[in-house]
Amino acid sequence: MAKKTKKKAKKKARKYFYKEARVDIGGVVSTASWENLKPLFGTTVGVARNTTPKEYESILDELEKPLLGRIERMANRAKSDVIEKEYSYIQFRTYRQIKYPRVTSILFWHKNRDKPYQINMDHLNQYAARGTIVDKLIELYFENGRKWQDPLKIPELKEQVSLLVNGSLGLSWHDCSYKEFFKKYKNRIKHCELKVTVYNHEHLYSGEIDVVGDYEEKRSIIDVKTGTYDICQLAAYAACKRNIKQLVIFPVGPAGDVKCGYHRPVVEENIESKFKEFLRIRAAFRQRFGI
Repeated sequence: MAKKTKKKAKKKARKYFYKEARVDIGGVVSTASWENLKPLFGTTVGVARNTTPKEYESILDELEKPLLGRIERMANRAKSDVIEKEYSYIQFRTYRQIKYPRVTSILFWHKNRDKPYQINMDHLNQYAARGTIVDKLIELYFENGRKWQDPLKIPELKEQVSLLVNGSLGLSWHDCSYKEFFKKYKNRIKHCELKVTVYNHEHLYSGEIDVVGDYEEKRSIIDVKTGTYDICQLAAYAACKRNIKQLVIFPVGPAGDVKCGYHRPVVEENIESKFKEFLRIRAAFRQRFGI
């Protein structure tokens, strides 16, 4: 009885599916680790006997979408691989097989686009190491009852500490004004989220926000800086979050000749204008690298 049922089902299937719908999508990625990468993907489905020409076209359209997505992802990875090899200071984050350029990399490239070979990567790494150490100290400050930690006792900072101690610039976290700054402003910061990673799927970029919190009772994107800054960075982050009222920079680098030992926060409320400025830079990056 079971065999007859199986044969009957096969016969019915052959009668119902009388032809196939197949789509093949190919392309050429000229910017890749190897020249002229030529991806090709295809898929096939059975089509019902009573399918109309209009329905058939609709089926083909639906089959094309995931194939085009696969080609776009492959092109994205191929282009980003080339960029990372050629420009060590341009970094990406991966989300669902798509590589998103980091906001800081986009802005740094734009600032140095006319002098890429003048960048001293050794000096850049030393400044970055100092920034990483201070960022981590501030993160732990908020997490551990607002008490300061010793970076020499934090295992994950071992590489950065070594880079500063042995570095040619003689930089140190002790030069920075983070302790004096937070002694003054710690009570103005509330309801904090630390190290928030964001992705903008429309404009294809990513970032990590130091702090999303209330500064003087306004929801803010807050970034801690030990050196120079670009407020457009925070505007790009704000576009990925809701209900942000202002952008705030905490300048905790060396205080220089400032008598009080720290610089005041920089506050920007015109988020839309700064975001438009960032989008112009993002467009220039896309035009240059195709991603």
